[in-house]
Amino acid sequence: MQFHVPQFIEVEAKIFGPLSFRQFVFLAGGVGFVAMLWFWVSPILAIVIGVPLAALGAALAFWKPYGMPFEKVLEAAFWFFTSRRLYLWQKPTNKAAPSAPQGAEGATRPIPHIQTTGPSKLRELAFRLDVQRRSRPKKEEEEVKEKLGLQL
Repeated sequence: MQFHVPQFIEVEAKIFGPLSFRQFVFLAGGVGFVAMLWFWVSPILAIVIGVPLAALGAALAFWKPYGMPFEKVLEAAFWFFTSRRLYLWQKPTNKAAPSAPQGAEGATRPIPHIQTTGPSKLRELAFRLDVQRRSRPKKEEEEVKEKLGLQL
Protein backbone atom coordinates (compact mmCIF):
# COMPACT_ATOMS: atom_id res chain seq x y z
CA MET A 1 0.00 0.00 0.00
CA GLN A 2 1.41 3.38 -0.99
CA PHE A 3 0.81 6.63 0.82
CA HIS A 4 1.09 10.08 -0.72
CA VAL A 5 3.55 12.19 1.29
CA PRO A 6 2.73 15.93 1.16
CA GLN A 7 5.48 18.09 -0.29
CA PHE A 8 6.27 21.76 0.36
CA ILE A 9 4.54 21.89 3.74
CA GLU A 10 6.12 25.21 4.71
CA VAL A 11 4.95 27.07 1.57
CA GLU A 12 1.91 29.26 2.23
CA ALA A 13 -1.02 28.99 -0.18
CA LYS A 14 -1.44 31.96 -2.53
CA ILE A 15 -5.04 33.11 -2.02
CA PHE A 16 -5.12 36.73 -3.24
CA GLY A 17 -3.22 36.62 -6.54
CA PRO A 18 0.49 36.37 -5.81
CA LEU A 19 -0.09 37.05 -2.08
CA SER A 20 -0.83 34.65 0.73
CA PHE A 21 -3.55 35.45 3.26
CA ARG A 22 -0.99 36.60 5.82
CA GLN A 23 0.71 38.94 3.34
CA PHE A 24 -2.62 40.34 2.17
CA VAL A 25 -3.74 41.11 5.74
CA PHE A 26 -0.51 42.93 6.60
CA LEU A 27 -0.50 44.97 3.39
CA ALA A 28 -4.21 45.81 3.68
CA GLY A 29 -3.70 46.85 7.30
CA GLY A 30 -0.80 49.14 6.39
CA VAL A 31 -2.70 50.73 3.51
CA GLY A 32 -5.83 51.07 5.70
CA PHE A 33 -3.94 52.92 8.44
CA VAL A 34 -2.33 55.25 5.91
CA ALA A 35 -5.75 55.97 4.32
CA MET A 36 -7.32 56.69 7.73
CA LEU A 37 -4.45 59.03 8.59
CA TRP A 38 -4.83 60.82 5.25
CA PHE A 39 -8.49 61.63 5.93
CA TRP A 40 -8.22 62.40 9.67
CA VAL A 41 -5.04 64.50 9.96
CA SER A 42 -3.20 66.93 7.73
CA PRO A 43 -1.51 65.48 4.64
CA ILE A 44 2.01 66.32 5.87
CA LEU A 45 1.46 64.61 9.22
CA ALA A 46 -0.17 61.69 7.41
CA ILE A 47 2.94 61.28 5.26
CA VAL A 48 5.30 61.55 8.24
CA ILE A 49 3.38 58.95 10.24
CA GLY A 50 2.11 56.90 7.27
CA VAL A 51 5.43 56.09 5.60
CA PRO A 52 6.80 54.19 8.63
CA LEU A 53 3.45 52.39 9.03
CA ALA A 54 3.45 51.39 5.36
CA ALA A 55 7.06 50.21 5.67
CA LEU A 56 6.13 48.18 8.76
CA GLY A 57 3.23 46.58 6.86
CA ALA A 58 5.51 45.71 3.93
CA ALA A 59 8.18 44.31 6.28
CA LEU A 60 5.60 42.19 8.10
CA ALA A 61 4.31 40.89 4.78
CA PHE A 62 7.53 40.11 2.93
CA TRP A 63 10.68 40.31 5.09
CA LYS A 64 11.99 37.14 6.77
CA PRO A 65 15.26 37.88 8.58
CA TYR A 66 17.20 34.64 9.17
CA GLY A 67 14.28 32.67 7.69
CA MET A 68 11.92 33.70 10.53
CA PRO A 69 8.74 35.73 9.90
CA PHE A 70 9.18 39.37 10.91
CA GLU A 71 6.21 39.30 13.31
CA LYS A 72 8.02 36.63 15.37
CA VAL A 73 11.15 38.80 15.41
CA LEU A 74 9.08 41.76 16.67
CA GLU A 75 7.47 39.58 19.33
CA ALA A 76 10.85 38.30 20.52
CA ALA A 77 12.22 41.87 20.63
CA PHE A 78 9.19 43.04 22.62
CA TRP A 79 9.55 40.29 25.21
CA PHE A 80 13.32 40.83 25.42
CA PHE A 81 13.00 44.55 26.13
CA THR A 82 10.05 44.26 28.54
CA SER A 83 11.16 41.26 30.59
CA ARG A 84 13.42 41.45 33.59
CA ARG A 85 16.97 40.27 33.21
CA LEU A 86 18.74 38.15 35.79
CA TYR A 87 22.34 39.06 36.49
CA LEU A 88 24.06 36.29 38.40
CA TRP A 89 27.39 37.98 38.96
CA GLN A 90 28.62 41.52 38.96
CA LYS A 91 32.21 42.52 39.43
CA PRO A 92 32.63 44.08 42.88
CA THR A 93 33.76 47.67 42.97
CA ASN A 94 36.76 48.63 45.07
CA LYS A 95 35.63 51.49 47.26
CA ALA A 96 38.70 51.44 49.47
CA ALA A 97 41.97 49.61 49.00
CA PRO A 98 42.60 46.99 51.71
CA SER A 99 45.27 48.04 54.18
CA ALA A 100 48.50 46.05 54.40
CA PRO A 101 49.28 44.24 57.66
CA GLN A 102 51.53 46.05 60.11
CA GLY A 103 55.17 45.16 59.73
CA ALA A 104 54.90 44.28 56.04
CA GLU A 105 54.56 47.71 54.49
CA GLY A 106 57.06 47.13 51.69
CA ALA A 107 56.36 43.45 51.11
CA THR A 108 54.01 42.41 48.35
CA ARG A 109 52.62 38.96 47.77
CA PRO A 110 53.65 37.27 44.55
CA ILE A 111 50.82 36.40 42.20
CA PRO A 112 50.54 32.61 41.93
CA HIS A 113 51.04 31.16 38.47
CA ILE A 114 48.30 28.81 37.31
CA GLN A 115 49.18 26.61 34.37
CA THR A 116 46.31 26.61 31.88
CA THR A 117 48.07 25.42 28.75
CA GLY A 118 47.67 21.69 29.36
CA PRO A 119 44.60 19.64 28.46
CA SER A 120 41.81 19.38 30.95
CA LYS A 121 41.55 16.33 33.19
CA LEU A 122 38.26 15.29 31.62
CA ARG A 123 39.67 15.32 28.09
CA GLU A 124 42.76 13.46 29.25
CA LEU A 125 40.61 10.78 30.91
CA ALA A 126 38.41 10.43 27.81
CA PHE A 127 41.50 10.06 25.64
CA ARG A 128 42.95 7.37 27.92
CA LEU A 129 39.69 5.42 27.84
CA ASP A 130 39.54 5.60 24.03
CA VAL A 131 43.14 4.48 23.63
CA GLN A 132 42.75 1.62 26.13
CA ARG A 133 39.57 0.42 24.43
CA ARG A 134 41.17 0.39 21.00
CA SER A 135 44.51 -1.05 22.05
CA ARG A 136 43.09 -3.90 24.14
CA PRO A 137 43.22 -7.23 22.26
CA LYS A 138 40.01 -9.14 21.60
CA LYS A 139 41.14 -12.09 23.71
CA GLU A 140 41.60 -9.89 26.77
CA GLU A 141 38.14 -8.37 26.27
CA GLU A 142 36.59 -11.86 26.17
CA GLU A 143 38.35 -12.80 29.43
CA VAL A 144 37.06 -9.65 31.11
CA LYS A 145 33.51 -10.34 29.93
CA GLU A 146 33.70 -13.94 31.20
CA LYS A 147 34.94 -12.73 34.62
CA LEU A 148 32.10 -10.27 34.84
CA GLY A 149 29.56 -12.88 33.77
CA LEU A 150 28.50 -11.11 30.60
CA GLN A 151 27.25 -13.04 27.61
CA LEU A 152 29.44 -13.17 24.52
